[in-house]
Amino acid sequence: MNRIVLGALLGIAFGVADVLMTVFGKHPERTTGMMMQTFFS
Repeated sequence: MNRIVLGALLGIAFGVADVLMTVFGKHPERTTGMMMQTFFS
């Protein structure tokens, strides 16, 4: 598999995992900005 494709897929997978941890975690406020920040970080 191409390195760029693999990097993009893993980046998306880790971003989704980070958002899911934030959604199901114990955070008092879950705004759209916070979700965008967790995905793109």
